[in-house]
Amino acid sequence: MRRTSIFAATALVMPLLTLAASPALTQTEDQTDGAFVMSAHAHSEFGSPGGADLLFDADALDYDFEEGENFSYSSIECDEPAPHNDRALRIAPDYPGVDNPDAVRHDIDGTVTEYDGRTGTIEGTITTVHCDSGDEIHFDYEARFVEAGDKLQIRGGTWEITGGTGIFSDLEGEGRLTGQLTCLPLVLERHEADSCEELGAYSDAVLRLHGQWSDETV
Repeated sequence: MRRTSIFAATALVMPLLTLAASPALTQTEDQTDGAFVMSAHAHSEFGSPGGADLLFDADALDYDFEEGENFSYSSIECDEPAPHNDRALRIAPDYPGVDNPDAVRHDIDGTVTEYDGRTGTIEGTITTVHCDSGDEIHFDYEARFVEAGDKLQIRGGTWEITGGTGIFSDLEGEGRLTGQLTCLPLVLERHEADSCEELGAYSDAVLRLHGQWSDETV
């Protein structure tokens, strides 16, 4: 009969116990980096879809824009319901003071830095306000765009967190940027226009940021 010694059995069990107890294989209590995802819906002097007041001053990009033209878009105030921005921020797996998802508002500023009549580049800044705390995240971004029907399609963009306040004071991050400058249907309807061309401007900005964050202090 084949017999296994107690020493051989122990030799098999002990590595399993060691692996189970190894700190490297157990989830750490404090996560200092992870995935960052945020959408940004913002509007202009043409108003928001629901007609609520904007949080920041805004000046839409003209439909017949030229290289060097500036633009700015703002979300509505935090005390007004915003279906997209109220669930726009995700800092995974966990970040102190932030729910996943969480409510934020945005100030998007930029400049058309290159334009060839159909494609070009933009660059600028985004200030994101965390509705619960009032603290801010500051971003720089740059991206290419292409005219696509009645909108500017933003692609191949990048963003970087350049600073923050309060709970975001030590937050860092970077990633990819996509989105569009467009005209939302309710905005066009309010101004009795059928298109951005008829309105004379791109009244709304819809951006998506996805990438990675880190913060050694959390």
